[in-house]
Amino acid sequence: MTMNRKTILLCACAAFLGLMMLFSPATFIKVIIIAAGCACVVSGVLAFTGARKLIEDPVYSWCVTGRAILCIIVGALAVILPLAIAKTAWTVMLYILAVELLVSALAEVYTTLKLKEANIDCKFYWGEVIVSIAVSLVLFLMPAKIGSALIRIVGACILIASVALFIWEYRSNKGIDFTVETLDD
Repeated sequence: MTMNRKTILLCACAAFLGLMMLFSPATFIKVIIIAAGCACVVSGVLAFTGARKLIEDPVYSWCVTGRAILCIIVGALAVILPLAIAKTAWTVMLYILAVELLVSALAEVYTTLKLKEANIDCKFYWGEVIVSIAVSLVLFLMPAKIGSALIRIVGACILIASVALFIWEYRSNKGIDFTVETLDD
């Protein structure tokens, strides 16, 4: 039997993430801020170029345009400012990004309801609302002492889970054998 390569890669990535969260929560926070900033810019560009044209409603279009511009500006600031300014900027940017994600999620609820009224599939948008609110709540908790402790606890849990998954996969497959199978047509 062979061990699933995707599982090995998943375990390795999860173990790395867990170690980073456990031993360097400040670096993890910086990575999260930059990643969230990049995601905000992408979300803003996608909303500006596509989503605002889905419905012929001026209020909807204005709401999506405002949300898109806010996402692009705050996302760019989240990436650029902390790289140029000291530690205080990280904390300030973290709160600004958290507020922006919350405001963006509220605007997204309105626009998603308008899409639903127009019978347009909006499952993806509900997922974006949930992720925005969850990331916003995590960002609000991070600067406090409890945030650092929480990151370390989650990191330890991720590390333990990745090791446990690797051991379980290893035992269920009795070792690692990377053989290549060919399929004949």
